[in-house]
Amino acid sequence: MRIYFVLFFILSSCCNSSSRGCSCNPEKPFVNNEAISWISPLYDQNTILINQDSIEVVLHKKYIDEDEYLGGDECGSVFKSYGSHNEIVTNSDTFPLFYVKALKNDLSFYSTYYLGVYNVEFKLFNNHNKSIKTQIIDSLINNQIKKTIFIENNSSKYDSVAFQKLYFAKGIGIISFTDSLGKTWKMK
Repeated sequence: MRIYFVLFFILSSCCNSSSRGCSCNPEKPFVNNEAISWISPLYDQNTILINQDSIEVVLHKKYIDEDEYLGGDECGSVFKSYGSHNEIVTNSDTFPLFYVKALKNDLSFYSTYYLGVYNVEFKLFNNHNKSIKTQIIDSLINNQIKKTIFIENNSSKYDSVAFQKLYFAKGIGIISFTDSLGKTWKMK
């Protein structure tokens, strides 16, 4: 009789029988359309960048969408995230420059490491380090004002970051950056 009682208790426990049982109320998956609009267009593309010496390079944007599990071990949800890897392609090599990811209400920024996050709902930045400065500015692009995220690396301590300054326009992507050697590259 005792064995039946223990077996019944184990099998009827809500936490053991279902990850959705007990007090598990996982967040409903979503991605804010405003966050996605920063990464648009949602496809791979190449852009030509030119520097002050008239040297051209290709900026390759690789679009990514993937599933991410968020929550505890037994209680969570699968969220869709959207991102773009931006790499400089030369005749001899490819250099990772910048990665941005939209997940929930956030745009997360990476270079060789995590730089920070911009919450599109509250319009707030949270930088990973005080040496990284970020702000929203207006840029004139093709006779249109576009919201642009400006990121500046003010520390030689973080020289592994592939840029000193970077301008990322909403719905366009990288429009300009100053590399770690001080050369400025702009969209052609």
